[in-house]
Amino acid sequence: MDWDAENMTQDTESTTPDTSDGSDTAEAVVSDGSDTAEAAASTTAQTAETTAEMSVGQGEPEGGNNPAGQGKPEGGNNSAGGRKSSKIGPIICIALVLAALLFCCFVGVRTLVRRANVKEQKIERDIKLEKGTWTKFQAYYATDIFTYTHRVNFVPMGNEYYFMVFSRDFSTFAVVRADKNWCEENFENGTAASQEGVTVEGYVRTPEEKVQSAIAGARRQMVEAAARSFSGETDRYIDLLATRISLYEIIIGIFPIVYVLGLLFLGPKVYRLLAGKPAGKIVGGGVLILAFVYIGFAIHVYMMIM
Repeated sequence: MDWDAENMTQDTESTTPDTSDGSDTAEAVVSDGSDTAEAAASTTAQTAETTAEMSVGQGEPEGGNNPAGQGKPEGGNNSAGGRKSSKIGPIICIALVLAALLFCCFVGVRTLVRRANVKEQKIERDIKLEKGTWTKFQAYYATDIFTYTHRVNFVPMGNEYYFMVFSRDFSTFAVVRADKNWCEENFENGTAASQEGVTVEGYVRTPEEKVQSAIAGARRQMVEAAARSFSGETDRYIDLLATRISLYEIIIGIFPIVYVLGLLFLGPKVYRLLAGKPAGKIVGGGVLILAFVYIGFAIHVYMMIM
């Protein structure tokens, strides 16, 4: 019995499982798990800090709210400013064109109004030609001196005809600009048909440099041919076409305004009526040709008044 008890005790001790290895394994597992958890927690914290820094540095999203502490997106209002600046340019251009047209009308009307204060003079008394005034006197002799042709890139845009008129005693002269046949229509072989002379009435202008040089050259030739001196001004001339040119200036100023308004108000109606028809093409071509004719006419008048 005693032996059996000892054997049983020994057997029990021998069969008791060794838990030392298991506890070590469990501790290792627990240790590894805690380390993994700490690493994960650290990574999560760093990610959160990075996200927070990025969110603080970023501006308000387009179309979203702008929380406190966040900046506005760079160039957030540029689109509105760009639209405003894009509208300013055309408005300024239209305003400048309108100002130029109105000024052209103003110059034409002013020239016609000044005619009411025409200054009557006698050419024998060395008449004084003041720029921007109307003058009137009697001439007894006349001769053509030269024709000036305006050109744009060698394309002739019109001619100007200049004449010299003289006093009764042939001692004083004045330069006039008139139509091509003015001298032939008012003088016979350079002499006035009437003893009272021919009435010369026009607007005093300053010639451009080329014209002034030609006038001075004609005077020198006349002095050499007559072997005598003449009194008169070569830096002023009397424009007998001033009334006509003033009317041209008024037309140049008014026509574009009427033209554009007609296109805006009548153009859509005409287009609906004539769209796809031969008459529509004819009308469209006529409108385009009219614009080109106006441009050429404006250039011609501009050269005549410069």
